[in-house]
Amino acid sequence: IEPGGKLGDLYLGHLVGLLFAPLANLEEAGSGLWSKIRKKMDGTGGGGGGGGGGGGTNDTEQSLVTGPTPPSYAPCPMATDSLDVLVGGCHGTYPEYQPQTTSNGTSSGGMLNGLPTSYGGRRAMVTGEASGGQRRKTWSELKSIVSETRRQMAISMAATFPMCVNFRTLSDGRTRVYFLSPPPANGWDTVLFYTDVPARTATSNGSRSDTQRGGGDSEGSMHDESQSRLMEWHPLLEPVLGHLSTNNSREVQLLLERKRLSIWGITSYELHKSSGKIVFPACNTLYQCLDTGYGDSMLFPSELRIFQRAAAIDPQICPHNSDLVGFVCNGDIWVVHTHSGHSERLTYAHDGRRSFADDPLTAGVPSYVMQEEFSRYQGFWWQPQSDDEIYRIVYEEVDESDVSLYTFPSSQSSGRDHEEYRFPRAGTPNAKSKLKLVQFRLSENLRITDICIKELQCPLTFAFPWLEYIVRVGWTPDSKYVWAQLLDRPQQRLEVVLLPVDNFCEIYSSLSSSPNCGTVGGNHTAANTHQATTVPSTQSQQQQQQQQQHQQTNAQSSTTGWRSPLDKSTRPMQVIYSETSSSWVNVHELLYFIELTDQEVTFLWASEETGFRHLYLVTSSLAAGGSNSNTSTITTSTNNSTTGSSSNSHSSSNSSCNSNTNSNASAGSHPSVSVTPGAVTQQQTVGAGTGAELNSNNVSSAQKTTTDHRTLPSIDGIGSTLMPRIVSKVALTAGRWEVLGRNVWYDRVHRLVYFMGLRETPLEKHLYVVALAHPNVLRLLTMPGYSFTVDFNDDCTIFLQTYCNIYTLPSWELIRISHDGAETEPGRPPTTGVPVSVDALELISVGYLGEGGPSENTQYNPSIHSPRISSGDVLYAMVFKPHNFTLGVKYPTVLNVYGGPEVQTVSNTFKGMRQLRMHMLASQGYCVVCVDSRGSRHRGVEFESYIRCRMGTVELADQVEVLRILADQLGYIDMDRVAIHGWSYGGYLSLMGLVQYPDVFKLSIAGAPVTSWEYYDTGYTERYMDLPDNNRSGYVAGSVLNYIQKFPDEDNRLLIIHGLIDENVHFYHTSQLVNRLVRANKPYQLQVYPNERHSLRNLEASKHYETKLLSFLQNHL
Repeated sequence: IEPGGKLGDLYLGHLVGLLFAPLANLEEAGSGLWSKIRKKMDGTGGGGGGGGGGGGTNDTEQSLVTGPTPPSYAPCPMATDSLDVLVGGCHGTYPEYQPQTTSNGTSSGGMLNGLPTSYGGRRAMVTGEASGGQRRKTWSELKSIVSETRRQMAISMAATFPMCVNFRTLSDGRTRVYFLSPPPANGWDTVLFYTDVPARTATSNGSRSDTQRGGGDSEGSMHDESQSRLMEWHPLLEPVLGHLSTNNSREVQLLLERKRLSIWGITSYELHKSSGKIVFPACNTLYQCLDTGYGDSMLFPSELRIFQRAAAIDPQICPHNSDLVGFVCNGDIWVVHTHSGHSERLTYAHDGRRSFADDPLTAGVPSYVMQEEFSRYQGFWWQPQSDDEIYRIVYEEVDESDVSLYTFPSSQSSGRDHEEYRFPRAGTPNAKSKLKLVQFRLSENLRITDICIKELQCPLTFAFPWLEYIVRVGWTPDSKYVWAQLLDRPQQRLEVVLLPVDNFCEIYSSLSSSPNCGTVGGNHTAANTHQATTVPSTQSQQQQQQQQQHQQTNAQSSTTGWRSPLDKSTRPMQVIYSETSSSWVNVHELLYFIELTDQEVTFLWASEETGFRHLYLVTSSLAAGGSNSNTSTITTSTNNSTTGSSSNSHSSSNSSCNSNTNSNASAGSHPSVSVTPGAVTQQQTVGAGTGAELNSNNVSSAQKTTTDHRTLPSIDGIGSTLMPRIVSKVALTAGRWEVLGRNVWYDRVHRLVYFMGLRETPLEKHLYVVALAHPNVLRLLTMPGYSFTVDFNDDCTIFLQTYCNIYTLPSWELIRISHDGAETEPGRPPTTGVPVSVDALELISVGYLGEGGPSENTQYNPSIHSPRISSGDVLYAMVFKPHNFTLGVKYPTVLNVYGGPEVQTVSNTFKGMRQLRMHMLASQGYCVVCVDSRGSRHRGVEFESYIRCRMGTVELADQVEVLRILADQLGYIDMDRVAIHGWSYGGYLSLMGLVQYPDVFKLSIAGAPVTSWEYYDTGYTERYMDLPDNNRSGYVAGSVLNYIQKFPDEDNRLLIIHGLIDENVHFYHTSQLVNRLVRANKPYQLQVYPNERHSLRNLEASKHYETKLLSFLQNHL
């Protein structure tokens, strides 16, 4: 439901630029844009520029810059410049900004449109007219304005971003960097490029050849460069595929919709780093090529020879044999040997020939809720390594038998006039998931044989009756365990469990020769092993009889048969961590295994138990009786920063929403998050200091500084492994700021942890490093005043950083990390286990793949404000001034609202093509305001859970209060002419705004709105609103349908926009609203797009929507 939070960060940033660059006279745009960007750096050329979401930082922004902005001819400060250079020459730090207004309505301090009045950039593209008294434009004129605005912005605001970045070390020491991007000169499709980083060589004095540019803080040494070095891009593939976006299958369309990808060409690729094999999906099939790293010519991709009944998606190369590629086709997992060309279907969950309603099983495809609400798009995982010549894949089998089926009219479905979807509404059954394992061998003639499917001998739902969602899955690095993160339905309890490979056993098999499935016998073809799959309940009676015959035959020839769920001949599954929350558990990607032995496992983990997400180094016992039989040692660091006591109920914390609402609303209270080390209730103190210093990756509890000893109760039997036995837990970070939940990188040689966080401001993403030996001693590696995204190579010696701010379009720079004296001579591997202080790191600039600079179209730069509301909270807001701004004039204003969880709209990133419609409104004389109210992300558990169980009733109060504060301070917002406009959750709040604040909002434009939370999906709705039966009052109060009589009787105040085949927020939401408006005889306007889903992807539909938006506003605001 949130378009901003799951847009793949980098992808949507240049979405509209890609869409409309061809309309912008591509030859002119292509030849001129790249040279303009480069010329800006040395002052030899003009031209604006911009990015989309700020290099993936669309959800982290910052308050208004207080320092002077460099003139347009000044070079952009680089991210590796020292802090004093940055602060003195460009921007200052970012305290809470309280703008003061003068009598004429302008902000004090010489600020104009968020920039100093002395700013030297020229104003371009001023097309708007002063509001009031102007002739209304015809539809034809508005159409021309939309097209011209798009054309101009595609030229002046376009920017490129690296996507899907991968690093590969070649045999000669070079590092090859692969990435997806549109061509820098001109182009339509995204292309796979690479650039080479030469190996470091020692000079005569022993120093390295790279140029030093210092660290990300004031203490880093540096040498400035007279000229920046732009590294050359090389296209890897011959352009033989043409435009790849023309005719995607339904499966591909829905996957792109779930990922919020709106790019053309190659949207993803798989790289096998040791061999150089690359596989990517295109045109509903798969292509491959081999990059040796030493040829100069482009590679010719060849289509994989696979048997297809539908589109092939999600290709994955086997980690220990690059000739094997697994993929999903028609709801089942296939594997192909790329040399022999032999492909084989591994699973038989989905039939594909039956009707959609009668074919509910799939293998390797996550459910809708898992993709949409938990951002997991992968459904099978190769075993990283194997020493027995057996290839194993663990996969998810999904059964949607109990999920409600919905039919949508559609003019796009080939051969039919409707589409069918499974969709679990709040309070209704979810899809059921199982983890299974399929294994096979390769015969001498490279054919896939001896296929065998295994299931867990103790089903997860038997061991964890509360289990609802398997949110994350993977293998441990040693390939001995499958790990999974399990979540309950209220999403208040999460456990991390290790599943030994030998826990997967064959329930029955058609062959006694299946590997590790009975007696190992002769070689049989894979075709005879298909019956090893469990029979779906929906199969025909004849098929079930055939399976039963195979079972009877197999019972005579196999020595395995059924195993007891409590068979003690195998290692038991082990819970290594447990966490509960009184609000909800935010699922993240921060699990990294440091060391795993037969006795214990050490891993990096992130928890919000202190109210903010922070990193922890956790060691958990794998012994059946715990550490020292029954004793667990809890190790923490000591600091002035303390947390409240944590409740330790191991059962699901499924309290009613009414009580939660009251407690959340009370002053000084906030939802609690507890971590369960066994059955111990503890009060932890975390913070800075070195009281828990580690002198190895994982040391025994006797070697650590121990602050508390607790005795765990003895639990006999299998249940003893289903409670975590925490040996030690060290807080690596702490404070009232958040570690981002997407990436963590670990340098095993130097025992350093790199991560992204928001310590400087909630509005900027930055890179930090911490040593395991010195918890909470952090070093900032990136420059304040910019927001960053980062990609590392495997050994954490090189990273690519993309950065920008609200005034500067994105740059991307390659940085090498030097460890001072800890490094060895070139070509000699470093000594394992050398601890390095974070202060010894040195950042060395290798070069730039793209250089940004200050935007000269200053009227496009919004200002950022941080007013304090009546609750005492500081909120962040962003204001786009009308391009025809004149002092003393008040302008009609559009409150562009999202307002829901998981999204942050205000950040210190360049506002380019992703904000196309905001720029378009500003160019036509409107003031545009965006506010991140309480409930938005990156502000901590208490701030985010403000909306818990009461969505739609509290967010608007913050939005309106900030709007009024800004109107008083800025002086040019006309509070008599305010429209509210948003999409998805923003569309929902746009409707609520009109009924709750009809005196504030003259107009409401609601795009794809939720109208009742009972119609939306389980995963999202129940996380924030609880189940309907537990929060009936909250669902009633949050339903637009219960406020029909409050909609105004005046005509032309409500415009509803919706795509007819929206499979996310169904058109049913709008139809129910319209039905009730009609019954109440209330006026409304409705704009339907028959061929659009939740996002408008068709160019004609997008242009029509923008023309309709401008027409509705000019005629009625």
